[in-house]
Amino acid sequence: MIPLILAGLGAIAGATADSLAESFERRAARELATQLQGREKRVWIQSESGGILDAASGRLRKVTISAENFQVSGLPLFTEPELAATGRIGLLELRLKDFELRSLHVEELTADISECRFDFGFAKREGKMRLSRAGTGPGYVRINAAALERFILHKFREIKTVSVRLENDKIYVEGTGEFMLFTTSFYVSSRLAVKNGVELWLEDSWMLLDGSLPTASAKTVLLQALNPVLDIDADLRLFGAFQIQSLRSKGGILELWGESTVPADPRR
Repeated sequence: MIPLILAGLGAIAGATADSLAESFERRAARELATQLQGREKRVWIQSESGGILDAASGRLRKVTISAENFQVSGLPLFTEPELAATGRIGLLELRLKDFELRSLHVEELTADISECRFDFGFAKREGKMRLSRAGTGPGYVRINAAALERFILHKFREIKTVSVRLENDKIYVEGTGEFMLFTTSFYVSSRLAVKNGVELWLEDSWMLLDGSLPTASAKTVLLQALNPVLDIDADLRLFGAFQIQSLRSKGGILELWGESTVPADPRR
């Protein structure tokens, strides 16, 4: 009789834990969705625990946050270090697709961040998760050439028309611009280099201005106007969430790999 009673209680507890987890996931997804824009946006959250006792004590094996088809003006997720660190997430997965991050369209962004902490008491009271600590883990970003074209036109007011090719671990930029000392058509073939973990620069550049090789001073003016092509903190407001370690450009796609985290909100 006792084993049957314990089994029954375990089944009830398991069902309760599952229903609470589903309720939490729905509420957390709705809360995150309020920070994102877009009529077609989709946000969903899934959590896994190591069992009833782990879930009841705020220990989660994995939480996966997925979203797609949205717009956002900067990083929407931060830690709040002043909160309690009574809950644990072994692995926080971010899976984001087809979204606008300020003026840049991102095909895909993933991050696997280990050893995160959250305020378990607040989660129980409010049904909302507030991260208080975050570890680090591998991150990945995928951007296409058309997105870089739109971004360059938005960022660099001097450039009036532009086309971008991404091949052979290089970037090829062609267009017209009105720069400080001259108006010109230009063609630039460059290697993309990572600086300071957050900036992409044009280096080892070969260029033509109005179809001819430029003077050294004209080349310097153009490169100064274009560099850095992308600063993911200043341009995209990622606030240190991603540190670029390597990149590849091939087949019209720019891929970035690096270390990801969830930073504290510097504006608090």
